[in-house]
Amino acid sequence: AILLGADGQSDGDISLTASDYIAMHLTRVDTAGKANLLNEIFDRSTTSRVDAYSELQAISDVVADIFFVSTGAQAQSPLTAARLALIGLSGVTNENIALLISAIANTSDDTLGVDSFVEVQAIVNQVRASQAGALGVISAYDGTNTVPSVNTLQSAGITGVDSSNIGIINQYLATMSSELTDSVAEVQALVNALSKLLICADGTANNNCTFTAAEFHSMGYLDIDTQEEIDALNIELDTLDLT
Repeated sequence: AILLGADGQSDGDISLTASDYIAMHLTRVDTAGKANLLNEIFDRSTTSRVDAYSELQAISDVVADIFFVSTGAQAQSPLTAARLALIGLSGVTNENIALLISAIANTSDDTLGVDSFVEVQAIVNQVRASQAGALGVISAYDGTNTVPSVNTLQSAGITGVDSSNIGIINQYLATMSSELTDSVAEVQALVNALSKLLICADGTANNNCTFTAAEFHSMGYLDIDTQEEIDALNIELDTLDLT
């Protein structure tokens, strides 16, 4: 039934039950909701993606882990962008996977929010839209417009932001061009560098500021590129008191 129905088209021609999947030794597919989602995934797959038992097992494990996360439990194996690509989801990346997992966990514990492919893809689309909107606010900030909040940065997928450092983060964002702050990687690098700065700039000249050229660049100091300049700015920052 799977090989016949896996024709690359979502036309509803696979309708196996949980009992059918268990009989195939795909024992984690033990509810009607899991069976429904798996049917839809197999239905839209091509034969070459489901013509080996190992492929069926891998895909069914992803489905089971999505349901686990939906109930607030931990997936047996971490959900990754690569694993979610196995089931045909589009738009999942390493930069939004944590946001996506959180969004799945926030669905109803009865798993009715993840028992169809359309629903799961819609969650991905919403996460992407929210992340893009947050990055837009962050990269556009110039000190006179909408101020990024802790929630804004978290919605963009940035970690390590709280009430203790959002102030200095925004001070830097306001002075940096949008080209330097319009990706998750760039903003995360800025936050990481500023977190380091808040620790080392303790008002004591004890040589504990050890930024690299890449870290200086992430903070907008683009002209710092020689070792002499790096050393000099590290010494200067070391004497600041940001505690």
